[in-house]
Amino acid sequence: MNRSTREMDTKYWDGMARGYEKEIFSVLHIDERGLIRETLRRIASKKDTVADIGCGIGHFLPLLSELFGRVYANDISRGLLERAKDDHGKLSNISFLHGDIRTVFKKFPKVDCAVSVNSLISSSVAIRHRMLSAIAAILKSRGHFVLVVPSLESSFFVDVRFAQWKWKDGMDRSRAVRSVYPGDPSADHKARQGVLAIDGVATKHYLREELQLLLVEAGFKVLEIRKVEYSWDTELDKPPRWMREPYPWDWFVVAQRTGRKQCF
Repeated sequence: MNRSTREMDTKYWDGMARGYEKEIFSVLHIDERGLIRETLRRIASKKDTVADIGCGIGHFLPLLSELFGRVYANDISRGLLERAKDDHGKLSNISFLHGDIRTVFKKFPKVDCAVSVNSLISSSVAIRHRMLSAIAAILKSRGHFVLVVPSLESSFFVDVRFAQWKWKDGMDRSRAVRSVYPGDPSADHKARQGVLAIDGVATKHYLREELQLLLVEAGFKVLEIRKVEYSWDTELDKPPRWMREPYPWDWFVVAQRTGRKQCF
């Protein structure tokens, strides 16, 4: 990771508002197996409330509005939230909340479900800890937490396949491997913490076991951790036809609030 790598602060997300679709794909719509949609339908109730944390321009809002009685759409970016409101403001059961979840949810009762899709990805461990604690605080006891985050294992696997592609096209194997991995020692140090650059933006990626420990420590019971798989063209430009399964993935987690924090 070099000095030009950007951080995901409010200014960055505000700048993404106009061209969001070109930079950020919709996890819901390219989930190859429909895993997220299926799970939300299973746990949702029209009697329940849900918070979409880091809702962006609102890809999940129509589905959440259909499944839950009340939806709170939250984002730190005013620009993104305004776009979400423009597109989905006609849905009468959605409230749009701009700002830090530690403050904007104080005037509302605790929710039955929280959804966080690739929003718990700041390179700052302090920010991630505060955000996870805030999500736990707004959830009712036994409330569900639906989480999607980038997989560190998948990112490394993409590198392996990229190198394989190069040597299948005739490049010497050793050279192909060297061409994929950066020679920057600081990037290697960050990678060991799960922080990798996506299009020049420092992004936290998670190990499966890391997620398990992190959530239990924050007061959750992990019900399932599965892969949300995507096609190869989400990671590589015009991948060859022979590049099929196994596919790249994000981690998809369903957890339940217990309130009993543990230390390891």
